[in-house]
Amino acid sequence: MKLVLLVDQALQEIQESPTAFPRWEHDARFRKFVMQRFPYIVFYRELADRIDVLAIAHGAREPGYWRKRR
Repeated sequence: MKLVLLVDQALQEIQESPTAFPRWEHDARFRKFVMQRFPYIVFYRELADRIDVLAIAHGAREPGYWRKRR
């Protein structure tokens, strides 16, 4: 399955149950969804009116490397 389809599936699961996935151990404001077939993690946070996806990061990279980007 293509990565784009798996990302779409991950976003659908997050939208359906945003609290079902664990908080990120390095910063509890964020939750993480670990993708099964690819080594990527979707980092997101829940706000009152929406879910913000902050990064889709490679799982083997240094934790939080994406927070330095703008």
